Amino acid sequence: MKSNFTEEQALAEANKSKKVKRRINKKKAFAIGIPIFLVSFFIISFIVDWFIYNSQFTHSDVLDTALYGGYFYTDFADEYDQRIVTFPSGDNKLTGYLYGEDSNKAIIVVAHGIGGGADSYFAQEKHFIDNGYCVFAYDCTGSYMSEGKTTTGFPQSVLDLHAALTWLEAQDNFNNLPVLLFGHSWGGYAVTNVLNYNHDIAAVVSVAGVNSAFEIVNNEVVDMMGVFGYTQKPVLNLMQIIKFGKAATFTAVNGINKADIPVLIIHGEDDTVVPYKTCSIIAHKDKITNPNVSYITTTGVHGAHSSLFWSAKSLEYVDAVNEEYAKLYEQYDNDPPYEERVKFISTVDDDVMAELNAELFNSIDSFFEKALDATK
Repeated sequence: MKSNFTEEQALAEANKSKKVKRRINKKKAFAIGIPIFLVSFFIISFIVDWFIYNSQFTHSDVLDTALYGGYFYTDFADEYDQRIVTFPSGDNKLTGYLYGEDSNKAIIVVAHGIGGGADSYFAQEKHFIDNGYCVFAYDCTGSYMSEGKTTTGFPQSVLDLHAALTWLEAQDNFNNLPVLLFGHSWGGYAVTNVLNYNHDIAAVVSVAGVNSAFEIVNNEVVDMMGVFGYTQKPVLNLMQIIKFGKAATFTAVNGINKADIPVLIIHGEDDTVVPYKTCSIIAHKDKITNPNVSYITTTGVHGAHSSLFWSAKSLEYVDAVNEEYAKLYEQYDNDPPYEERVKFISTVDDDVMAELNAELFNSIDSFFEKALDATK
């Protein structure tokens, strides 16, 4: 019998078979290639992000106070006793400073912002000492007089405050003193996030604080990289968990709700360092169920990240000083001799420069007093 299957038909069938095989091979390659691409992308992103992240958290060197106006402990060493202590935080030994140890009122633990140290907030510490409090300030890891090659990352401030409180709780002479927390920026994040631990805290004041390490880092990356930054979120979150453990997963909201103690959240509406409407604690107030929380939003000249601390007179004076200081730099082609810089700073009125925002600190004082009354 003669076949009806012509040579042309056979060739067509063969070509059809080849096309089918090619489609199958493409699907297999796609199915294999996508996971390989994703894994490779994740690994490369992790390595790059690891180096970039670590490069952002450098060591904070002790300030040469001869080049800065304002208040530092050395200016008041004859008036205020200071006891220097050390305590461990991970592999590093941190340096702490105790003032007003004869107080029987309460002890305020001060957590500083990143890039500074305990002495950066001596004007605020002095205010609390003058109001009868014992004050315990300390330099975080990689900051000022504490050990550590770098500040390592955002959750480090929580771990350091946890270590400071653990040390404090082991000291017999402080057993009967209520503990209050006060922190700004990195420290404002720490004093609320540390509430995820089980320390006995009477009240907290958080100024310009971040809700979580994940949020602030992811926010910065998106600002830097645009839409592509969103692809880095899972990488950055995992990286922080590897570096800092469970502390990286903490949020201020969870800590505040868990502790159920009085908390005062303060934030400037024009803050560009910790944006008011995105990653700040105050931006998450609708998630805070603790009924003992109150809020202050600062505005105008007091609406920025740090300007909220200082009086209007101080801020105006600092602007004028900076204008004159800029002229000194112009005079020496942006490289004035050290002696000339010291000479200029010696003319600055430190009392005016360090004048606090009385309205804000009256609110803070009243908040702490009310919280202490509730513990009696």
